[in-house]
Parts: sequence; C-alpha cells; structure tokens
Amino acid sequence: MRRFLLSITLLLSLYLVNAQSKASDNADTPFFDYENITLSSSADIAGHDSKPQPLRLTGRVFESDGTTPAKNVILYLYQHDEKGEFQYETYNGKKRLKHRGWVQTNENGEYVFNTFVPGEAIIPLNYPRHYGPKQLYLMAKTPDSQVVNLPAFMFEGDDLLSKSCMKRLNRKGIDCILSPVDKNGTLVAEKNIVLPEPSQSL
Repeated sequence: MRRFLLSITLLLSLYLVNAQSKASDNADTPFFDYENITLSSSADIAGHDSKPQPLRLTGRVFESDGTTPAKNVILYLYQHDEKGEFQYETYNGKKRLKHRGWVQTNENGEYVFNTFVPGEAIIPLNYPRHYGPKQLYLMAKTPDSQVVNLPAFMFEGDDLLSKSCMKRLNRKGIDCILSPVDKNGTLVAEKNIVLPEPSQSL
C-alpha cells in the first residue's frame, strides 16, 4: 500500500508540473504573474516567518554543463501550507495561490527563498484521505524564454519518502532531496540546480 501511495504521489507531482507547463505559454497563467513585480535573487513566501518550521532555501543555478552560472533565470516556487493543502487568496478580483514566489538569479546564478516546510501533501480524489511526501514545486524560465519544469524538492528523513523511491531518483540522476540544518531556529537547505538541455525539459 505504501509503495502504491508513493507512486500516486510521484505521478501527482508530475501532473502538477506538467499541467502548469502546458499553460505556461499563456501570460495569464500563475507562472507569469511576476511581470507585475520587481524581481531580485531573494523572495519571501507568504507567512514563512510565522510557520512551525521556517526554511531558508538557497543555491545556485547552472547551465546544462553544470559549471557555468545561469544568470537572470526566473525561478517560480509554489507549495502546500503546513497542513499539506494549497491555500488560495483573492487579489484584484482573481483567485490565486497564496504560498508562492519568484526570484531572478544574480550574476553568479544564486537564489534564496525564505519559506517554510510544507505539510505532507494531501493526495486529491482519495477517500479516506491519503498523504504523500512533503514537496516544494519549482519551474524556471531562462533569459531566452524557455520554460523548464524542475523536479519537486523533497525532504531527507520524510517518513513517506521510501528507500525505493530514493533509489529510483538516484538511478535517474535526479538530485531533488533537501537536507535542512537548523541554524538559530531556522532550517537552512542548499540545493543547486542544473538546467537541462532544451530537449530534456520534463
């Protein structure tokens, strides 16, 4: 049963990413809402400092060669709340996801998200309610306007992240596991991102 739930969760992650990807060419989709704000290499996710587990996520983005810093790349992060649910709010008459944010990498490809550890992801369309691993969902847009779907970040030590799943990620060369360290009451995790070749986007 656990293996089944994990498979459903991973499929859900791909569905969420791919569903947003299919609409990403439309400027009205959530990914492109950054066009109304000033971007920097650091962003705060709503309410991050009032959550039980605040998290500072840092890292660098590299070109596909793994060594060249990818500057001016826009990263979009969105996530569940601490209960594992997506929360929405109304802004200018439009419903939008509450816990989300954008950064634009600097000259060194660096980025920072001040966020929080989400709850175990609630898997929809299941009764009784089932849960999946805690996840942070990311997308990227390169300076040449290529939209790239990135693997969801998950957390080391998560009881719902099985050893078999870890092995599959390792076999596929997917580096998406965060290992946060507590620093003065805030969890800090560093994760570098290597952009795929254009033909390798998810």
